[in-house]
Amino acid sequence: MFRYSPWIVDESVAYLNELLAWYPKSLSKSSVSQIVYEFGGGSSTMWLLSKGLKVVTVEHSADYASLLAQECKICNKKCLITHQSQHLNSASLDEYDCVIIISEYWKQDFATLLESLKPFMIIDDGLYRLEVAEMWQTQADIDCILLLDNSEYCADCGILPVSAGFPERAMAYRKLLRSPDNKSISFEASLHHSGYTTDYSFQLVEHRQITSVVYKSNSLLAKCIPTNRGTPHVTPDNSEDSDLPTLRDRVPYPSAKSTFIGFNMP
Repeated sequence: MFRYSPWIVDESVAYLNELLAWYPKSLSKSSVSQIVYEFGGGSSTMWLLSKGLKVVTVEHSADYASLLAQECKICNKKCLITHQSQHLNSASLDEYDCVIIISEYWKQDFATLLESLKPFMIIDDGLYRLEVAEMWQTQADIDCILLLDNSEYCADCGILPVSAGFPERAMAYRKLLRSPDNKSISFEASLHHSGYTTDYSFQLVEHRQITSVVYKSNSLLAKCIPTNRGTPHVTPDNSEDSDLPTLRDRVPYPSAKSTFIGFNMP
């Protein structure tokens, strides 16, 4: 069986592989805490399911939702397709690995669902990019990562034929990435000498490719201080610095006796 990989920048996949190995488990022992909301599914859906996570995917196309459901069946994952997000609860997510919500237009009850079943990550991809970005920004109290796919939409350099049609989206993305209330790390595909970006197969594409991971400045993830590899400086158990008062006793080090040995440079 082949391995799924999401269609995002390769370095961001490596980052998330490390992050997903420890962060969701640190939030809670319950299965509900292992939820990812995905606005726009595909290879990323199957990739998340392969990691044992629960996925709620919002799709506007019933045909595409059926394709995703077929992939779930092939991978022995239980999938539910529904039109009503307000009926979802923790019992639904205990029974199913993947729930696909078909929405032909944006429904405000997704914000209610976000409050009732708090995911640890939201993937902003697909038709509702602007609405998801704005919704996440207004949820100031939720400890939730935002994976902002194609954040090159807010750039003013490179060849950007797609983003030119969405100035409102570009502004929403810039607000997210500029806000002092948020922290972010962006991964960009390598640049070709022509100014075009290259994808993993080194085929030229006519725009930059950037994936951003955004999280709140007061979140648990921010307190863990993740590196660009997705590993924490500080483990979740010590996110409030409870380890420091006993550090000298636990790890003896002659810091008071340390001296600087001077010497002349040649």
